[in-house]
Amino acid sequence: MARLPNSLRRESLAFLLHVAHVLKARRETKHCALMFFGHRFLYSMESLEDEKIMQRASKRSYLQLIGLASFWIASKIHETRPTPLMHLEEVANKLITDVHFTKRDFVEAVRTSTSLPSLREYSNQQVHNNM
Repeated sequence: MARLPNSLRRESLAFLLHVAHVLKARRETKHCALMFFGHRFLYSMESLEDEKIMQRASKRSYLQLIGLASFWIASKIHETRPTPLMHLEEVANKLITDVHFTKRDFVEAVRTSTSLPSLREYSNQQVHNNM
């Protein structure tokens, strides 16, 4: 099982906390996004034996994009007015300077992050708990 370096994990989680602060997210949204990204996505991704996935995931900008997708999903669950994807794209392009992300990149990141079994299971559980 391959693991990301701890420094990259820490940077990614710090980035996600910064995004939550910039967007003035509720505490529940912030915690849910951290759970999606840190406990679900990274854990599921690291348990895969696919070398291509690990190479892609070891890029800081890719992890930041997945973190933003996790935040967007969490905002759809916990915020009364979820963060619009367009607004998240603007924030991403201000904070992530080495890559320019499009809406298609965000949609693909959401698809990737929710296709991992443990994240999909947790997301469905959260939706049912909030009904």
